[in-house]
Amino acid sequence: MRKKLYTAFLSSNYSGLKNERLIAIKKLLDANVFPVTMEHFVIGSTDGFKDICELIDDSDVFILLMGTRYGSRDERGDNKSWTEKEFDYAMANGKKMLIVRFAPLDALAKSYRDDMTDEEVIALCPDQSADDTRAQLSFARSIDREMVTSVASETEFSDVIGRFLNTIRRDPNVAGWIRDVSLSEIERVLPLGAYYHCHLCDTQPGYLRVGELSITGGDGGYNLHFEGRNYKGKVDGGKISVNETKYTVWNGDYVLDPTEKTLRGIYSARKTDVDNKGERVIKPGTRDGIHRFVITDGEDGECFMHGTSQDAVTEDRDGKECNISVFKTREARDKYVLKYFEDED
Repeated sequence: MRKKLYTAFLSSNYSGLKNERLIAIKKLLDANVFPVTMEHFVIGSTDGFKDICELIDDSDVFILLMGTRYGSRDERGDNKSWTEKEFDYAMANGKKMLIVRFAPLDALAKSYRDDMTDEEVIALCPDQSADDTRAQLSFARSIDREMVTSVASETEFSDVIGRFLNTIRRDPNVAGWIRDVSLSEIERVLPLGAYYHCHLCDTQPGYLRVGELSITGGDGGYNLHFEGRNYKGKVDGGKISVNETKYTVWNGDYVLDPTEKTLRGIYSARKTDVDNKGERVIKPGTRDGIHRFVITDGEDGECFMHGTSQDAVTEDRDGKECNISVFKTREARDKYVLKYFEDED
């Protein structure tokens, strides 16, 4: 019997539940459950929520974490928080879900009265506006209490997630991804080996990264592993120049669906530089994100794999989505890049 890799959409306010999110993500990864989180895609575009809905659709389960913070709102739409919009969509589409309420929210709900002034509400929850506190409490009250699990400690929270993951593995209605695909099945769709890639960004004219990519077999629930390098490139006068002094190294683990010819995974990237002794060093800090690819039937070195690279969104920077194309030869990649910039002009 084939084993499965499950995917979980993790929904919550980000800044108010950082530690809880880290616990949840670690628990998911330890259980070979692929976490899909709001840090990994941009919500500022006009069709941003459509992208979120597609990710929820693609996930096997939906996990909602609820604290006292309401979170950022869809100011271009209905002014609900992104978290509440995600929950509404998941509920409307019958996703299997886990809803966790943390002790501070339970304490806030007990102390709150509808006749409180704004000043009194802010005194209860000083890290957000009175309107946001009322909105979060209204959101919490709108959820059937029988669907909610309240936790008072990190250990209890971790145990709740563990029990939930055990239930989905026994649920025949939760599809999951087939993950122990044989190597021969993988290579019929995506032969292992060395390739060439380019990163382009439609929202940043002139943005170009080129490099090499090595694809090998994976483990731990993922059936492919990527190792790559990105060099900053520039197109001028019909030629591509590359700065080889500094580059980014990245690696990622992916799940391939050989039937649909799609793969997705989480990557981690680190920048390199040359120190004052001329030695190559890796700079501290990582840049994480999600890759999604579709494999096509390219021939003679033409582009055969196309996808997106979505940097994680954090409090101090926006995420950036790039288009990635993978080629069997350097010549095919360079031809594609030159044509792209010719059309851009």
